[in-house]
Amino acid sequence: LVDKDRIEYLRYVATSYTALAAKESSSEIAEVTSVTHLSTDQQEKLKAKLKQLRCTSNIELVLKVDPKLLGGFVVQIGSSVMDFSLAGALKKMQNHFQSVTL
Repeated sequence: LVDKDRIEYLRYVATSYTALAAKESSSEIAEVTSVTHLSTDQQEKLKAKLKQLRCTSNIELVLKVDPKLLGGFVVQIGSSVMDFSLAGALKKMQNHFQSVTL
């Protein structure tokens, strides 16, 4: 990638490799975006809950931090997104109020 001046694609290659490795090991990858870094205890509790929800034996967490969420976290597994963030809740409220006619 470096020799061909394509280093910007490294992130996509790494993500694809991680997904393929998880598929081979019968695990799922959950991208978790939170306002702050999750503690080890929080990560383990979240993994346990996601295993229950997804009926799988193994979940790999990919952790990201985004202060724009204001609070809470967002979990993405494949095309499924679970938004438990304050920013997401505020957006839902905004959409609801915009749809209400007075």
